[in-house]
Amino acid sequence: MISVYTFLFFHGLVTGKAGAGGVLVTVLNPIISYGIMLVMARRKPNRNETLGLLLGLAAGVILLKLFTDAESILHAGNIFFLFAAFSWAILSVFTSRSSRYGAPLTFSFYMYGISTILMFFVTGLSSLRETLMKSDRIFWGNLFFSATITTALATTFYFVATARIGASKASSFIFLVPISAALGSWFFLGEAPQADTILGGLLGIGAVYILNKKSEK
Repeated sequence: MISVYTFLFFHGLVTGKAGAGGVLVTVLNPIISYGIMLVMARRKPNRNETLGLLLGLAAGVILLKLFTDAESILHAGNIFFLFAAFSWAILSVFTSRSSRYGAPLTFSFYMYGISTILMFFVTGLSSLRETLMKSDRIFWGNLFFSATITTALATTFYFVATARIGASKASSFIFLVPISAALGSWFFLGEAPQADTILGGLLGIGAVYILNKKSEK
């Protein structure tokens, strides 16, 4: 599933917009994960879960600016992001059960090892060799950071969280990604966040808080 997710997400980046992909995937991941867990548990969402998911959905609508351009959801590439979000949600369910069989670090090691082998069949050795021949130090620096920090390390932390608190609650923290990206762009790139980004980010933070808050009896 991590191979499917990677293929779909990067294919979406080629045919669509990175900003839309980042928002679509981060908003839909928790909603789909929660939906799968509710179906598996054969129960309806409680008040906190319903309110939290609605806040997360509202955050996505604002961040994608669907109130001014509703047809943007149908733009090229977005369909790949939608399926990528679904594949990640399924992966979250798997990882939440992985603690029964071993440590999350071990699970992550085998998962990325197998995924690396599988992706060779998609890319092909000739394409890989051509890419590596054209690569410079900036490429290798970005690749190292993406592979070690934003992929292996961050995803392993996520797997640890899913094993301890469950896929649905762990995935809710993905709602924090858009506001984190906006703050990072502001700090490192000097890009001032827009009003809709701030509002959508605050709604996302509210969604995480409500989804992880204990329900009142």
